[in-house]
Amino acid sequence: PNGDAVNDRLQMSYEILAVVGEARVSVEIFNLAGQSVRRLYVGLADNGIYNADSQPELNWDGRNDGGELVPPGLYLLQVEVEGDARSSATIQPFGVAY
Repeated sequence: PNGDAVNDRLQMSYEILAVVGEARVSVEIFNLAGQSVRRLYVGLADNGIYNADSQPELNWDGRNDGGELVPPGLYLLQVEVEGDARSSATIQPFGVAY
């Protein structure tokens, strides 16, 4: 995110399948040391497809929870869904460059 409006945001999406009722969902970014960099979303969700158009908080601007730009490097995006019967998490690596 260098302010040139080209690839300055990470736009993410996820899909929830086979949950009964609402499930607790959290979307968080971690550095490679496992430290939380930014918690983007925590809330309840039903089955469906969620993306940056339907949930603006799924647009990440490269800033940490304190509002500072993160250093260039590799990061991990975790989407965790906690349902009644089971919980699951998906982790995807991505890079930040300036």
